Amino acid sequence: MTQDSALIAKLKTQQAEIQKKIRAAKQTEKKKAAAFQDKKSLILGRIVLDEIAQNTELNAIITNILKTRLVKDKDRKLFNLEPLPGETQNDSVIDEQKKDE
Repeated sequence: MTQDSALIAKLKTQQAEIQKKIRAAKQTEKKKAAAFQDKKSLILGRIVLDEIAQNTELNAIITNILKTRLVKDKDRKLFNLEPLPGETQNDSVIDEQKKDE
């Protein structure tokens, strides 16, 4: 192996290590972003739940949104909504959002 070949091999090894570190950093960043979004959703959910307990107009609006957006029986059950007639969907609204991420 010539000196140039050894240098190229060494650089390729370093490149592979750097690419591995980049992938790990991207995964960490993605997990942090997901955790941040989950926290925002939780806080918003608490605020809305508190508000709809006191505001009947808002409660009606949110209930109508839930009736149209929730398609999975287990999700509808959480909000005391009747199952949709006919075939039910396998994925909940939350599952669909996670697929898009």
